[in-house]
Amino acid sequence: MTIVLKWIAKAILTGFSFVLLLWPFSPRPACWFLRNLFRFGTYIRPKNYSALRARVEIARDLRYGPSNKKCTLDVISPAAPSGPLPVVFWLHGGAYIAGDKADVEGYCVQIAARGYIVVNVNYPLAPEAVYPAGVRSAADACSFIAARADTFNIDLSRAYFAGDSAGAQMSAQFVTAQIDAEYAQKVKIPQVVPRECIRGMGLFCGLYDAAAYAGNFDSHTPVSYVVKRVFWGVTGNAEWRHGPEIEEASVLRHIPPSGFPPVFLTDGNIGTFTEQGMAYAEALRDCGTPVEDTFYPRSVTLLPHEYQFNMRRAAAQHAFGLFMEFLERTKK
Repeated sequence: MTIVLKWIAKAILTGFSFVLLLWPFSPRPACWFLRNLFRFGTYIRPKNYSALRARVEIARDLRYGPSNKKCTLDVISPAAPSGPLPVVFWLHGGAYIAGDKADVEGYCVQIAARGYIVVNVNYPLAPEAVYPAGVRSAADACSFIAARADTFNIDLSRAYFAGDSAGAQMSAQFVTAQIDAEYAQKVKIPQVVPRECIRGMGLFCGLYDAAAYAGNFDSHTPVSYVVKRVFWGVTGNAEWRHGPEIEEASVLRHIPPSGFPPVFLTDGNIGTFTEQGMAYAEALRDCGTPVEDTFYPRSVTLLPHEYQFNMRRAAAQHAFGLFMEFLERTKK
């Protein structure tokens, strides 16, 4: 037994040392570390969730792309739809390296229970798949659904794109590419959804100027060390600060001159991207985009990143109600 324990201890120490040795030369250990932090999501169900769940049906794990096992989606629909319904494409968060559609299923159920089809999309994660693989997969998911719109009772002329955290940035980037042909060509994201079919966006706790955010991590603290390697993993470029990827993904810097369809935007107020959300909302308004933004002062309540998923909190309930009102106003 003693020999076995010594062997196990030696194996663990060897593995740990190997990770430490690899850390400076690869983004994978940092990405693996953060991926495990995001494993269980942040969604907390409302008290009436069972009743909401009974009102919807879910077609799970439909494969929309052959290139990656993550290319699956769920279609969440009202159990008794009355005619073709508007569709909300949702991209989950997870810093581009983690997360899963299962993490946001409950929130998508809440939306579907109010009379919408929700397409809950998984996409390839970094560092296995580098930028902009996830956004390109959104185009594949849209094409997959378009070919089956009649099957799922979807009205594609009333499409919304929404997401949380990384998914918010990706949704914004995807819609930017659908509207701006020059930008779409630059970032090589296919144009598959006509502008007139996009009724709006729902953006929750997103990072909209990654280039500016990256500038906050010039120090040699452990947090900076991890963040730098995450960006390395996302872009596939160890010299990402000097590459084009971060600037391209900074949607705040690539707003189409004609603006966007209506946007709903919200964020918390501690440990999140509040200032970027406010700046993006203002920049969108300057281009003539109708924006409904919701932010809460710290003096009232402290709301962390992804606050909207804690449906036992008054602010999350309030934000959800506002988002549903936004959908109702813009779908007509």
